[in-house]
Amino acid sequence: MNAASVLVVDDSEVIRKGIAEKLSSFGFDVSEAADGDEALMLARSAKFDVVISDIVLPKIDGIKVLKFFRENCPDVPVILITGHATLETAIEAIRERAFDYLLKPFDLSDLVNLTKEALAYTREKGNGSFNKS
Repeated sequence: MNAASVLVVDDSEVIRKGIAEKLSSFGFDVSEAADGDEALMLARSAKFDVVISDIVLPKIDGIKVLKFFRENCPDVPVILITGHATLETAIEAIRERAFDYLLKPFDLSDLVNLTKEALAYTREKGNGSFNKS
């Protein structure tokens, strides 16, 4: 069986690399993006099983990344993470069907378990890849 593909989007290199290293140690195939624009470029050329995105990002924010996946890959779960939680972003995340919403700082083991849950959801739904039509 192929390793599950996870896209990690965070403008903080320390956080992004930390998440990527932890997920890789559990056998996930991890791609990284430093901003929303880079995330959308990667999403147009590769298929991801799970997306983990910060909300506050340069260029294109995490809510717009979530909306992109809902429109183009509706079965791919998107986990939003943020150190700047607001009621408005939490409500918007729910409306756009984010898989979950985590506040920084969080335990990386919790994120790994949540990623596994999201992957189980993806596989149950039948792997939604990017719809290029």
